[in-house]
Amino acid sequence: MLKALALTVLLLLPSAAFAGTVEDVDKSISDLLGDPAAFHDAFVAIQQAVEGDDPDALAEWVQFPINVRIGDAVRTLKNADDFDAAYPDVFTPEIKSAITDQRYEDLHVTYQGAMFGDGQLWISGICKSDACDDVDVRIITIQDTGD
Repeated sequence: MLKALALTVLLLLPSAAFAGTVEDVDKSISDLLGDPAAFHDAFVAIQQAVEGDDPDALAEWVQFPINVRIGDAVRTLKNADDFDAAYPDVFTPEIKSAITDQRYEDLHVTYQGAMFGDGQLWISGICKSDACDDVDVRIITIQDTGD
């Protein structure tokens, strides 16, 4: 009985260790990337655009030009028109799910940005000036992470 209880506790620890809070993510963003409110706004808007299958709204968040990878193919999308035309091919069910299923409090945050899913989409701050004291949050990576 004691061994079963110990095993249950061990199995629960990893998931508890990875469970975050909004405050944890905000602190990581603040420490590494900038204003957490801007990232939260981008997070919500990106999810809504994908849920609504609205490539025009989503394109507003993309840092152009952007290279996207689907399978073995890499495409460079130079502007919103390219993005709109490529949207059905780029936003596969896997990528859409990674975005819409992502919880803000579970975002993986590094100095490079904040990751949706297993890396299907990354957002980061793009500096508006040399001092980088003001940033625009933009999508910097879109990729198929499946084999």
